[in-house]
Amino acid sequence: MKLNVKVVKRDGTIEDFDIKTIKIAIQHVANSTLQFTDKDWDQLKPLLQNAFEKFSGQDIIHISEIDDLVMETLIYSNFKEIAVEYIKKRKTKIYTEVEKNDLGLSQVGLELLKDRYLERDEDNKIVESPKEMMNRIATAVASAEDATEKKLKYKDEFFKILCNLEFLPNSPCLISAGSKRKGVWIACFAFDIPDDLMGMYDTYKLIANTSKLGGGAGFSIAGVREKNALISTTRGKSSGPVTLVLPVIDATTIGIKQGSFRRGAIMAIIDSSHPDIEEFIDAKSDPNVLTNMNMSILIYSDFINAVKKNGNIKLISPATKKVIKEISANYILSKIATAMWETGEPGLLFYERINKDNPTPHLGDLHLVNPCAESTLLNMEACVLGSINLVRHLKSDGDFDWDKFSHTIKLGIRFLDNIITKSPYPDIEIKKTVLKTRKIGLGIMGLADLLIHMNIKYSSDKAIKFVDKLMGFMRTVAEKESEKIGSEKGLYESYKSGCPKRRNAIVLTIAPSGSISLISGVSSGIEPNFAATCSRTLYTENKIINIEHSLKDHECFEIAQGIHWEQHLKMLATVQKHVDNAVSKTINLPEETSIEDIKKLILMGHDMGVKGLTIFRKNCKRKPLIKCDGDTCAL
Repeated sequence: MKLNVKVVKRDGTIEDFDIKTIKIAIQHVANSTLQFTDKDWDQLKPLLQNAFEKFSGQDIIHISEIDDLVMETLIYSNFKEIAVEYIKKRKTKIYTEVEKNDLGLSQVGLELLKDRYLERDEDNKIVESPKEMMNRIATAVASAEDATEKKLKYKDEFFKILCNLEFLPNSPCLISAGSKRKGVWIACFAFDIPDDLMGMYDTYKLIANTSKLGGGAGFSIAGVREKNALISTTRGKSSGPVTLVLPVIDATTIGIKQGSFRRGAIMAIIDSSHPDIEEFIDAKSDPNVLTNMNMSILIYSDFINAVKKNGNIKLISPATKKVIKEISANYILSKIATAMWETGEPGLLFYERINKDNPTPHLGDLHLVNPCAESTLLNMEACVLGSINLVRHLKSDGDFDWDKFSHTIKLGIRFLDNIITKSPYPDIEIKKTVLKTRKIGLGIMGLADLLIHMNIKYSSDKAIKFVDKLMGFMRTVAEKESEKIGSEKGLYESYKSGCPKRRNAIVLTIAPSGSISLISGVSSGIEPNFAATCSRTLYTENKIINIEHSLKDHECFEIAQGIHWEQHLKMLATVQKHVDNAVSKTINLPEETSIEDIKKLILMGHDMGVKGLTIFRKNCKRKPLIKCDGDTCAL
């Protein structure tokens, strides 16, 4: 049998498969301690050929796949001693290679890859270098293309932008694409919690499996009947969703995180019209409860209108659709603002603004988000994320390279769409829902650092003007590229006249890009820098790394707490204007901010057209992800 495939080697080069190279490798291993004759090869060769039938129909494979089959074949044949030597030699070579920082990463970037991302063997030993990791990912993602020439072309193109840190996909893809780990390659999922016990537990299972496979999940409890509502089957009374649902999901993901590569991320959502809205607002007043969960309220325009008119809102039973009571809108707003002032939660989502950009209204309204609220989703839907490193798109003279940016946008769109095709899914129904819309979320990172390099202060009107131009350009290029790929590969399944006629119903999303910005050595997402110096504790080794920002002495360097909240809000609204999905950004507030300031901020944000709000007041009750002391903080 002649295997007609291309082999991607660990350094990214590609060669034709030749079974003779395997013979040479085995002889090299055996010659040091054992004998491996031509007669032995004649015995082993047909066994290998039979094993390689696994690759029939493929046109590109990774060298690690060949190594794994060779070792397995040796073990289950009469060459067990050679198998042991083969494994030893392979591991020795790999362990030597991974000591190299072959992408020139910062210390924190390299340590983070070692801590979470680089592939490990059954003994939990690292078995790839950063460059080999990028090669693994590029090969796996490019395999979604339909022809050998395209697979080779885009494997090379993807490999370049990954190695140059010009673009990185969400963490699940970095970890699982092309690896032995059978995790998802997609970060964001969303679910409705149904109003029946068995349905609830079915959804808990989906959320648990999603977390286990590396994805984060947002879920809505808006459809679960209120506390003390009648349960017709038992004649008992409901505990309400805050008591019944939230502790179960929080505990579930806390348990799962110990066996996963990171903490399971979850977001709980309720409607502003739910009778248990007050209990939801108060749910995290104790900072030691629901510690694994973000919380948001879906706000409707009638709520905002009632606030402005000093009127009431109706609280409606999800089960009976009857009005339970009316309550002052300003009272609820004050309660929300007080909770935000005290703990930074709940966040807010603006229903009408979100659905103004709904690309497929015939599939239903958008009332769900992922854990950081940058992806607005349907029930059982998901969105894959990736971010372009803006700093790597600067010219040597300090100008922004628009041509290079355009090229990376186009590759990013194709890369993310390919992930949808190739990723495993937690459930077949989730896959079916995802393929209906093929939502992707291409975003940016390093904005604050880019502005510094261009001698622009984040807090200036000049920054707003530049970002307006940047995001308008990005949207135009991204949508045109998705249209082009749609003509090449077909539109998303639920396309109908009046919807965006392209490959992906949604193309842009601004994610926090926390881990991938650390790998890339730039500021996260569209956030300003949080501090001039900080330290990060790595989870697996409990190792502390000190980080000093290279631009901290630049006259345009600013930290988040030093920027007025109105400028944060302007930046959020400017970016949101050009993004068809949503934007993750925190409005950082100084300690002296009042509750009245927060109420003003909420109303202004709604009127400026943002899709949601997340705030954090310095020294509030909630333990921050970033601890700051002056300009020094711990991540």
